[in-house]
Amino acid sequence: ESILYILDKYNIHSKNALIIGDSINDIVAGKNAGIMTCAVTYGYSTRKVLILENPDFVIEKPVELCDIFIANHYIN
Repeated sequence: ESILYILDKYNIHSKNALIIGDSINDIVAGKNAGIMTCAVTYGYSTRKVLILENPDFVIEKPVELCDIFIANHYIN
């Protein structure tokens, strides 16, 4: 509900949103809100655990976000 509240408050369409997280809870919350999900392996959970939640993206380093943002038109 928190994600949906933020999207509504700032008038952001779910197709333009991405949650970036290091735990299963982050990925599940994003999927439940209908937004893209990106798991980061340099935080709380291991890559093996995060993959089980089937995130849309998995990254090893923050700089990899640039490719995701550009490829998905989050930025021009």
